[in-house]
Parts: sequence; structure tokens; C-alpha cells
Amino acid sequence: MERWRGTRGGSYFYVVEGSELVHIEEYALRTSYPAEDEVAYEVPMDRLRGKTLYWFSFSNTGGSFLARCRIEDFEGGYPKNCEYYELLERGIHEIRNLKFRIKDPTLSSLLTEFSQTFIPMINEIKEYERKQGFNIEEWESTLLLPHNMRLLSLHTLTMLIVKPGSSEV
Repeated sequence: MERWRGTRGGSYFYVVEGSELVHIEEYALRTSYPAEDEVAYEVPMDRLRGKTLYWFSFSNTGGSFLARCRIEDFEGGYPKNCEYYELLERGIHEIRNLKFRIKDPTLSSLLTEFSQTFIPMINEIKEYERKQGFNIEEWESTLLLPHNMRLLSLHTLTMLIVKPGSSEV
């Protein structure tokens, strides 16, 4: 079961297929909506047996977590045990070499534009930062704290998409 609440109380499941993270919905026979912001996917266990699943969960206070589990660990729509459970910022290495499978052509187009325009721009800023001898993250901490926490989440998501020294998304 997923809670569609964005990064405030949301939870999302992805299955590893090769080098991609595939949303659990692609394996579902049926989908139901037990509440306005909840979705339950009926997925036969044999479709996911032996596959690695990643659970992205977000607390209501802005914490972000990453868990690695298997379908055999699930009970009542959520994993009872996880092989790995860590703050997303600390666990980013777990999924560093995986890409999210994007089905929506508009989103795919936006990501292509992002990788062709914004990643080079980010790399230029990082290079300028290095040449000038300052660190954006040092002054970022002086910003208002609630906004700063959102910047940290944005930074983490950017790190999911942008591999340092790469133009690869």
C-alpha cells in the first residue's frame, strides 16, 4: 500500500529490474483506493519473488528514509522486516547506479531537458565554487531552518538524479 502524500507522510515502492527502479504499479493486477490519498496494489507474489524492492518513505516532519526489502517480508501492505533501512541522505549509495523508469513522455522530456541544460549548469556552478574557494552548503545552513530542511531534501533528490562529474540522469 502506498500513501500519496508527497514528502510529508508519503510512501512509495519500487522494484529493481536490471539497472532500473520500476514502480510497483507496473506489476499490479488491480488497484484500489482505500482512502483519498492511499492506493493498494494487488500484485501476485510470484511476480516479485526474489526481486529487490525499495521503499521510499517520508515522515510528516520531513524525514526521508530508504528501505531495501523483498516481497516475502510484506504483511498487511508494508514490510515487517527490511534488509536495509536508513535515512535517505545516508543511504543514497544504495541506489546510486539505478535509474527510475519513467513512463510519462512529458516527464521524460523534462528529465532530458534537465540533463542537457541544468546538469551542465550545476557542474559549472560547482566548478566556479571550487575555483573561488567557497562552499554553497556552508552558507546554505544560515537560511531559515524549515526552508533549509527542504533545500536538503532537494539536494538529496538532485544527488539521486545527478552523478558527480557526470551528465547522466
